[in-house]
Amino acid sequence: MLDVTDRWVLPDLRSALNWCEKRNAQGIGCTLDILGEYVKTPQAVEKTTRAILICAHALEKNGLDAGLAVKLTSLGALFDSALSRKNLFHIFQETEELNVNIELDMEGTPLVDHTIDTALECSDKGYHVTLALQAYLDRTPSDIKRVLDHDITVRLVKGAYLGDTDDFAETQQRFDSCVDLLSESERHFSVATHDPEIIKRVKTNASEQKDLVEFGLLKGLGDQTKLDLAGDGWAVAEYVPFGADSRAYIKRRERYLENLTKIGREPIQ
Repeated sequence: MLDVTDRWVLPDLRSALNWCEKRNAQGIGCTLDILGEYVKTPQAVEKTTRAILICAHALEKNGLDAGLAVKLTSLGALFDSALSRKNLFHIFQETEELNVNIELDMEGTPLVDHTIDTALECSDKGYHVTLALQAYLDRTPSDIKRVLDHDITVRLVKGAYLGDTDDFAETQQRFDSCVDLLSESERHFSVATHDPEIIKRVKTNASEQKDLVEFGLLKGLGDQTKLDLAGDGWAVAEYVPFGADSRAYIKRRERYLENLTKIGREPIQ
């Protein structure tokens, strides 16, 4: 059993690297997230960009099976969209020779267009991009087709902000439809969900496509499920946030558990 300092987040880079090493030994990859979204000054953006590059080099140096998730608001998107793109391009340029995948996280609805357009620009520059898309948005099926045309890898999530539906069953149906679209493309994609029903359906329907599917789960949820999936030969990546600026992230996680309780469901084990 792994030592847990906090259910949802870890305090610093060293603890995140140690966590990744332990997870890798269990056959589980990691996606690290340096907490610090909604940055409001150029100085803070510079600090975040530098921290991301330090983390990327540390992952490569330690030979870890891990990538990095990046939020555009951590790079200045709230006050200067051009600056956020410039910094993301810099991150891709600096990490191009490293074996570290950069994933562009999706945030609230007002940022969807900017995030997708930025991902497309990165891909057009020749960088390999993974992009999170949210199943609870009406536009997502069209967005999936659009980004696949640009050789972007999709990480499908339900969504943790405000979407076009908050109905659990409807979101499940939307998620399943998006998984079908991704499966038909015969391209590698990630299914980031803690819904045991969806996980079961994906395992059944994609049993002949194991090399194309990765299951993504959060630190703090579904630890046994992660081990079971990895033991069955599926690719698994755990999303591991670290850093002091954890309030917004933890609030979203706690809201998720509260919503499960309201509909009479238990967290995945």
